[in-house]
Amino acid sequence: MHSPGYGIDLHIRLHLGQLSPTTTEDSIRGLFSGEHAPTRIEVVRNRNNGRSRGFAFLDMENDAAAEHALRTLNGVLLDGKALCISKALAPKSRFDGYRREQRGSSAGAPPRSRS
Repeated sequence: MHSPGYGIDLHIRLHLGQLSPTTTEDSIRGLFSGEHAPTRIEVVRNRNNGRSRGFAFLDMENDAAAEHALRTLNGVLLDGKALCISKALAPKSRFDGYRREQRGSSAGAPPRSRS
């Protein structure tokens, strides 16, 4: 099953928040039993220094694995922090609907004509 916006095949993507800066993919993997383990774990890191930004995404094989994680991991302590887990939202488009012609015009005023 392909999910638009992620660029990979997956069934369900979960968002894992409130991570410690020291949390790694391996420490997250240690929370799961074999049949409910995620197929992919991505700790989101700062590009400049490589430190965790405090959240991760988990790709789950099926609905049962995702529901199990949602039921059992919320509030669990990992590296001294209580985890917050939820279904991930699809990424927002970089296009926000703001038209280039509107730049520089006063609020509420129509765009200037180009003559």
